[in-house]
Amino acid sequence: MTSKTPSSSATALLQSATDTGVLSAATARMIQVPDLGQRVQEALGMPAGQYTNSEVTLVATMVDDSGSIRMSGQSQTMRDGHNHVLAALKGAKSQGNILIHGRLLNGGILYPYGPLDAAVEMTPQNYNPDKGTPLYDETVIFLSAVAAKYQEFTDQGIDARCVSLIMTDGAESILIFTRPLTASD
Repeated sequence: MTSKTPSSSATALLQSATDTGVLSAATARMIQVPDLGQRVQEALGMPAGQYTNSEVTLVATMVDDSGSIRMSGQSQTMRDGHNHVLAALKGAKSQGNILIHGRLLNGGILYPYGPLDAAVEMTPQNYNPDKGTPLYDETVIFLSAVAAKYQEFTDQGIDARCVSLIMTDGAESILIFTRPLTASD
């Protein structure tokens, strides 16, 4: 594993992701959001320099906390879904190679990137959906954080792959694959 000395600032990581082709120039222009660097920085959590394995799977979840979830009676369903993902990951053979980040659609951070045992289950105390639905704007910030964290690890010479989950009742939800999965995935 080769070690470079990258800047850990979100803005520098996103620029590095653009420079190396992880983000296209068009995407880099699209993510010019006020305070984006600060919003992404909040999610970065555990520095790649503290990670000792040669590969990492970065799992990121964004859970819709809009009022429509509560009004449709789906609050507990969303909590259960998030918590089941955590339980499944904790049962994985490669759980030691997983770092996870959880955020809410309206910008709240449940937990920054860190080991699975630091992930927080959703409860009525930390998840009470009662806000708006800034799905597209927050998805840009969410995926920018994923790209920055990926870049942080690749800058350190650590093989990284990303899994991003957006849980929403948004009627115009989109599914994005950054590359096809292969048998080795």
